[in-house]
Amino acid sequence: MLLFPLNSMKSDLLKVLSSFDLAGVSDEILFVCTREFYERRKPRFKNILIDSFDGSSAGNLKAWAIENKRSFSWVMALDDDEQFYTSSRFSEILGIPFFSGRTQKIASNKFLMKNQFRKNGVPTSNFKLVKSIGDLGGISFPNVLKVTTGAETNNVYLSKGLDELKENFLKLIPDKFSPVEVDGISIDPSNEFILEEYVGGEEFSCDFIITKNGIDIIRVTRKIQKKFGFFSGYHLMNRSTIAKHFDISGLMKICAGIARSFDVDDCICMMDFKVQDSRIFVIESSVRPGFSNFIPLMDELYGYSSWGIYARHKLGLKYDINIPEDEGMIVYLWAENSGKIECLDLSCIGCEGIIGHHLYNQVGDVISDEDYGKLLGYVMIKNPKDILGTIDKIYQSVKIVVA
Repeated sequence: MLLFPLNSMKSDLLKVLSSFDLAGVSDEILFVCTREFYERRKPRFKNILIDSFDGSSAGNLKAWAIENKRSFSWVMALDDDEQFYTSSRFSEILGIPFFSGRTQKIASNKFLMKNQFRKNGVPTSNFKLVKSIGDLGGISFPNVLKVTTGAETNNVYLSKGLDELKENFLKLIPDKFSPVEVDGISIDPSNEFILEEYVGGEEFSCDFIITKNGIDIIRVTRKIQKKFGFFSGYHLMNRSTIAKHFDISGLMKICAGIARSFDVDDCICMMDFKVQDSRIFVIESSVRPGFSNFIPLMDELYGYSSWGIYARHKLGLKYDINIPEDEGMIVYLWAENSGKIECLDLSCIGCEGIIGHHLYNQVGDVISDEDYGKLLGYVMIKNPKDILGTIDKIYQSVKIVVA
């Protein structure tokens, strides 16, 4: 049986949980969540343990396992942004198999990760560690300044010159985590940051699985970007379209380098990367599948998602990986400003191939300028003929009024 700590309030988490239903494995997973998550998200599964994620958690888990006569074979972690704090604690206290401490450190710290990329032949942009304004030289412009942990875009800054870089440095919000060390390299996330060259071109993401039988690509998505830090949507591509952007065999070699960087040989990893002049540059990776709105799109078009494959693999069940000819697209619905939603009407969407939509908000809700606060929902399209044209059609037909 698998253990999945749901120590997050993200509504998109329910999409991952639906993938487990589709994969036929929900009854073989114990979902641990807070009472707030349970009452707000109302997950409906056979095995749910409401927990406060404090010092009593281990006792509660042990009691559940004894009462239900079950044991755990793996922790499915979604807390890499938190240095795997909860997942690793559950693993240690209960003796559940999990990633090594070294792997956890590398996968949850961008500087340590890029150091390992460099050692293992994974192409990535030039970078350095900075602690003060005096450290800001040595990386060409434009460049990107960010904290070494986490995934939120409100602590990532693009700078085109030194004055702007200095201003952005003063905006950084330090991380709360303790210092970590790998291979003699120590870093303190609370006062050290990463500065890296900005790579142009288009951005992509993928999930891949590595086992004793080799590496297989599970999915590749192209990110449709209109401004730095936020995306208009995702394009879930078939193999023919992928080959128009980069060499798939080259991508698989890079995946092998990432597996070496994390020191894993039985894992599903996600990877964010950019392609510039036909060359791949890896931004970051992790030892879990990607987590975004392409999950329900995969479920619709593939009949499975990377999370479903992950669970079946860890349970020792059979699975098939086959990227189909059908493609898909997610178009995000953004509000232009913060305030109270007065109109949110999707009834007049003029676009072919729509297979579903999801709204995070409704009329009357108040939205903020915080990270992703103005993201109201998304629309799913099957086999879009014109990516940018489809986005424009949807934006023109959806009625959003925020005052």
